[in-house]
Amino acid sequence: MQPTSIKLDDVWLEYPIYGAGARSLRQTIVSMATAGRLARRLDGTQQVEALKGVSLEIHEGDRIGLIGSNGAGKTSLLRLLAGAMWPSRGNVRRVGMTSSLFDVYLGMNFEASGWDNIILRGLFLGLPVREIRAHTEEIVTFSGLTREQLARPVRT
Repeated sequence: MQPTSIKLDDVWLEYPIYGAGARSLRQTIVSMATAGRLARRLDGTQQVEALKGVSLEIHEGDRIGLIGSNGAGKTSLLRLLAGAMWPSRGNVRRVGMTSSLFDVYLGMNFEASGWDNIILRGLFLGLPVREIRAHTEEIVTFSGLTREQLARPVRT
Protein backbone atom coordinates (compact mmCIF):
# COMPACT_ATOMS: atom_id res chain seq x y z
CA MET A 1 0.00 0.00 0.00
CA GLN A 2 1.30 3.42 -0.98
CA PRO A 3 1.87 5.97 1.85
CA THR A 4 -0.77 8.67 2.22
CA SER A 5 0.00 12.05 0.67
CA ILE A 6 -1.72 15.19 -0.58
CA LYS A 7 -0.31 17.45 -3.28
CA LEU A 8 -1.69 20.86 -4.25
CA ASP A 9 -0.44 22.39 -7.49
CA ASP A 10 -1.25 26.07 -8.15
CA VAL A 11 -4.61 25.81 -6.37
CA TRP A 12 -7.10 28.68 -6.32
CA LEU A 13 -10.35 28.67 -4.38
CA GLU A 14 -12.99 31.30 -5.06
CA TYR A 15 -16.40 31.74 -3.47
CA PRO A 16 -19.23 33.61 -5.16
CA ILE A 17 -20.81 36.39 -3.10
CA TYR A 18 -24.56 36.21 -3.53
CA GLY A 19 -26.59 39.33 -2.88
CA ALA A 20 -23.53 41.57 -3.03
CA GLY A 21 -25.43 44.04 -5.18
CA ALA A 22 -27.48 45.05 -2.14
CA ARG A 23 -24.38 46.52 -0.45
CA SER A 24 -23.75 50.20 -0.42
CA LEU A 25 -20.92 51.69 -2.48
CA ARG A 26 -19.14 52.66 0.75
CA GLN A 27 -19.32 49.08 2.13
CA THR A 28 -17.99 47.67 -1.14
CA ILE A 29 -15.03 50.09 -1.22
CA VAL A 30 -14.18 49.45 2.44
CA SER A 31 -14.35 45.67 1.91
CA MET A 32 -12.15 45.83 -1.16
CA ALA A 33 -9.63 48.10 0.55
CA THR A 34 -9.39 46.05 3.74
CA ALA A 35 -9.57 42.55 2.34
CA GLY A 36 -8.10 43.12 -1.10
CA ARG A 37 -9.56 39.76 -2.02
CA LEU A 38 -12.69 40.68 -3.95
CA ALA A 39 -12.75 40.03 -7.66
CA ARG A 40 -15.45 40.49 -10.27
CA ARG A 41 -16.09 37.85 -12.89
CA LEU A 42 -16.94 38.73 -16.46
CA ASP A 43 -20.62 38.00 -15.72
CA GLY A 44 -20.54 40.66 -12.96
CA THR A 45 -20.67 38.21 -10.04
CA GLN A 46 -18.38 39.16 -7.17
CA GLN A 47 -15.98 36.50 -5.94
CA VAL A 48 -13.83 36.17 -2.84
CA GLU A 49 -10.42 34.70 -3.58
CA ALA A 50 -9.91 32.50 -0.52
CA LEU A 51 -6.73 30.85 -1.89
CA LYS A 52 -4.49 32.09 -4.69
CA GLY A 53 -1.83 29.93 -6.32
CA VAL A 54 -1.17 27.57 -3.38
CA SER A 55 1.26 24.71 -4.01
CA LEU A 56 2.38 22.26 -1.34
CA GLU A 57 2.97 18.60 -0.59
CA ILE A 58 2.07 16.82 2.62
CA HIS A 59 3.35 13.29 3.19
CA GLU A 60 2.37 10.66 5.73
CA GLY A 61 3.75 11.64 9.12
CA ASP A 62 4.07 15.35 8.25
CA ARG A 63 2.58 17.91 10.61
CA ILE A 64 1.53 21.36 9.49
CA GLY A 65 0.43 24.49 11.29
CA LEU A 66 -1.59 27.30 9.80
CA ILE A 67 -1.20 30.82 11.12
CA GLY A 68 -3.04 33.83 9.78
CA SER A 69 -5.57 36.51 10.48
CA ASN A 70 -9.32 36.06 10.13
CA GLY A 71 -10.21 35.65 6.49
CA ALA A 72 -6.70 34.56 5.48
CA GLY A 73 -7.98 31.24 4.06
CA LYS A 74 -6.91 28.81 6.82
CA THR A 75 -10.26 27.00 7.04
CA SER A 76 -10.67 27.04 3.27
CA LEU A 77 -7.29 25.35 2.89
CA LEU A 78 -8.18 22.73 5.50
CA ARG A 79 -11.50 22.01 3.77
CA LEU A 80 -9.66 21.61 0.49
CA LEU A 81 -7.09 19.27 2.07
CA ALA A 82 -9.89 17.22 3.66
CA GLY A 83 -11.66 16.81 0.32
CA ALA A 84 -14.72 18.75 1.49
CA MET A 85 -14.17 21.34 -1.28
CA TRP A 86 -12.65 21.36 -4.73
CA PRO A 87 -10.45 24.11 -6.18
CA SER A 88 -11.68 26.67 -8.69
CA ARG A 89 -8.37 26.22 -10.51
CA GLY A 90 -5.32 24.01 -10.08
CA ASN A 91 -4.95 20.38 -9.08
CA VAL A 92 -5.33 18.42 -5.87
CA ARG A 93 -3.95 14.87 -5.74
CA ARG A 94 -4.68 12.56 -2.81
CA VAL A 95 -3.05 9.18 -2.35
CA GLY A 96 -4.38 6.86 0.35
CA MET A 97 -7.09 7.58 2.90
CA THR A 98 -7.42 10.99 4.50
CA SER A 99 -10.04 12.16 6.98
CA SER A 100 -10.88 15.36 8.71
CA LEU A 101 -10.93 16.18 12.41
CA PHE A 102 -12.98 19.36 11.91
CA ASP A 103 -15.66 17.92 14.13
CA VAL A 104 -14.01 15.42 16.45
CA TYR A 105 -17.40 14.51 17.92
CA LEU A 106 -18.89 13.49 14.57
CA GLY A 107 -20.28 9.96 14.86
CA MET A 108 -19.78 9.76 18.64
CA ASN A 109 -22.28 8.62 21.23
CA PHE A 110 -21.84 10.70 24.39
CA GLU A 111 -23.46 8.00 26.54
CA ALA A 112 -21.12 5.27 25.26
CA SER A 113 -17.62 4.66 26.59
CA GLY A 114 -14.47 5.88 24.89
CA TRP A 115 -13.74 2.28 23.88
CA ASP A 116 -17.14 1.97 22.18
CA ASN A 117 -16.65 5.32 20.49
CA ILE A 118 -13.32 4.23 19.04
CA ILE A 119 -15.24 1.46 17.27
CA LEU A 120 -18.12 3.79 16.29
CA ARG A 121 -15.79 6.41 14.82
CA GLY A 122 -13.88 3.77 12.88
CA LEU A 123 -17.11 2.34 11.49
CA PHE A 124 -18.23 5.86 10.59
CA LEU A 125 -14.99 6.21 8.57
CA GLY A 126 -15.78 2.95 6.77
CA LEU A 127 -13.11 0.79 8.44
CA PRO A 128 -13.72 -2.90 9.20
CA VAL A 129 -13.84 -3.78 12.91
CA ARG A 130 -10.69 -5.91 12.58
CA GLU A 131 -8.72 -2.90 11.31
CA ILE A 132 -10.15 -0.65 14.03
CA ARG A 133 -9.09 -3.13 16.72
CA ALA A 134 -5.61 -3.36 15.15
CA HIS A 135 -5.21 0.42 15.61
CA THR A 136 -6.87 0.73 19.02
CA GLU A 137 -3.63 1.03 21.04
CA GLU A 138 -2.32 3.67 18.66
CA ILE A 139 -5.61 5.59 19.01
CA VAL A 140 -5.47 5.32 22.82
CA THR A 141 -1.92 6.71 22.84
CA PHE A 142 -2.92 9.55 20.51
CA SER A 143 -5.93 10.44 22.70
CA GLY A 144 -3.79 10.88 25.81
CA LEU A 145 -6.53 9.28 27.89
CA THR A 146 -6.06 6.51 30.45
CA ARG A 147 -7.79 3.14 30.18
CA GLU A 148 -9.98 4.12 33.12
CA GLN A 149 -11.02 7.35 31.41
CA LEU A 150 -11.88 5.47 28.22
CA ALA A 151 -14.13 3.13 30.21
CA ARG A 152 -16.37 6.06 31.20
CA PRO A 153 -19.10 7.64 29.05
CA VAL A 154 -17.68 10.34 26.76
CA ARG A 155 -19.96 12.96 28.37
CA THR A 156 -17.86 12.65 31.55
